[in-house]
Amino acid sequence: GPSLSTSDAKVLDFSMFPNPATDILNIQLPTGTSEAQVGVFDYTGRQVNSKTVTLNDNQLDVTNLAAGMYIIRVASDDKLGAQRFIKK
Repeated sequence: GPSLSTSDAKVLDFSMFPNPATDILNIQLPTGTSEAQVGVFDYTGRQVNSKTVTLNDNQLDVTNLAAGMYIIRVASDDKLGAQRFIKK
């Protein structure tokens, strides 16, 4: 059955570009979402970056990240979304 911890959460359908990226990653929040907490996690699950993004400030600086694959997690209210991100 569904996991209790995520059963109440709705999926946050965000988009991000460019992917892969070298310096700046833009987080595009879905319509109706004006603010969200963004976390960047490496393949071990360690959080390496975080930021509160808004419609006016939606850029994540990934310049200092090592090259490789990351998970971008975006949370807003009761919604949560996650996507893979490649740092070049």
